[in-house]
Amino acid sequence: MPPIEYPDEFHAPRSLHDVGMRGHTVEVRCLVCDRCRRFDPYALWWLFEQRGWNDKLTQVAKRFKCLSCSIVRRRVARSLVTIVDDPPNDDTLPRPDERTWRASVKRRRT
Repeated sequence: MPPIEYPDEFHAPRSLHDVGMRGHTVEVRCLVCDRCRRFDPYALWWLFEQRGWNDKLTQVAKRFKCLSCSIVRRRVARSLVTIVDDPPNDDTLPRPDERTWRASVKRRRT
């Protein structure tokens, strides 16, 4: 499925938390070998939250490197992060419990 288009920058999600609140999926694609993973936004946000990483969408791509390219081609390949409506195909990351997620939603809305 193609990436989700927004009418303007005001309506576009700015962080992993915003993507989770809107119910979309985060797709990470290698720019060299075109491998793709779609992550649950709640689980990805929780990983970034636990490690203290910046969850702004402009900064998220810097945290992803293609493991296949680094092993086979001996080089680090950057990734492209897009927002899609396809279901996640990676379930390796744990999701936060409901209480933690709701507390973060409440904290961001106030």
